[in-house]
Amino acid sequence: MSRKTRVLMVAPTCGVYGGIEAFTSAIASEVVSDSNFEVSVVFRLRPGYTLDERLTTELSSSPFQWRIMGKPDLSFIRSLLWADIVNCHFPLLYATFPARFFRKKLAITIENQRWPEHKDIYLRALMLADARWYISRFVAETWEGNQLSSDSKIVPAVSQLPDEWIDPKLRKGFFFIARWVPKKGIEELVQAYATARIDHSTHPLTLMGAGPLKEEVSILIKNSGVADYIETPGFVDHSEKIQRMAHARWNVAPAAFAEDLGLSPIEARACGVPSIVSDIGGLPEAAGSTALKCLPSDIPSLATALETAANMSSEDYISRCESSKASLADYLPRPGFYIDSFRELMTK
Repeated sequence: MSRKTRVLMVAPTCGVYGGIEAFTSAIASEVVSDSNFEVSVVFRLRPGYTLDERLTTELSSSPFQWRIMGKPDLSFIRSLLWADIVNCHFPLLYATFPARFFRKKLAITIENQRWPEHKDIYLRALMLADARWYISRFVAETWEGNQLSSDSKIVPAVSQLPDEWIDPKLRKGFFFIARWVPKKGIEELVQAYATARIDHSTHPLTLMGAGPLKEEVSILIKNSGVADYIETPGFVDHSEKIQRMAHARWNVAPAAFAEDLGLSPIEARACGVPSIVSDIGGLPEAAGSTALKCLPSDIPSLATALETAANMSSEDYISRCESSKASLADYLPRPGFYIDSFRELMTK
């Protein structure tokens, strides 16, 4: 009887349970559900960060083996030798070159755009891979340009998506969720909402989240003239977040910078809620063809998009809702994508 295929997943972590940790865990859980695979996950704690207890708590019930390391150590070398396939999240120099040296199959998942500090050695490490999976075309083009190699694919990064559907006639208002930090667009959204020529009582605004800009945003809301129509619930649990999102007519993601992808537009699409997004980075891909777009950091442009959304006909809106949800099947990786891809790697 042949032994199981061994997959080692390696990902950086800032010590908290965030997007990359959830995404890596979701892939590992999917692959280990197939009895032909063994999976081990190594999270490397980034220098200068400390480990949050929630990360180990979230991982404690995982169906796969896992550990968190500081600097690469002898145990990490043993893990590389144990594996048949190494799946790195980012072209990690301490994993990609040793994996290739040990003649392992190598797949690299790339969640981040290439920045100037990513020198040519990172690109060389990336090109060592047998398979490259970028979370958005935007991210892919920062690494490879407009023409992707035959071993590269666009595979959006998602973990667990909601499956809610609220009758469009019962939905109300605009919904925003993000940390309240610079360049997420929350200040511009408050100002655009205040100046938009809409019936604010019919189209209230919900601002979810919190963060360093809380005091500044609170002052903006107070002085906006439409404070009675803006709700700020702060952070809530996942189920309440999804319910609030699903009951909104529009999700708004007006980031002022090029996000690599954008989770909230994808979650909104899963609920059949169309989005208004900044036309930059990976946000338009995440939001899909039903989205309304605005210029980043442009308050009048965002206000116009809010007006277009508020004044949209019922027929057009319902069509966008249905298409937003239905089109996800063609956008997201098919069920079993990673299992099938790892099987294919072993035949190369």
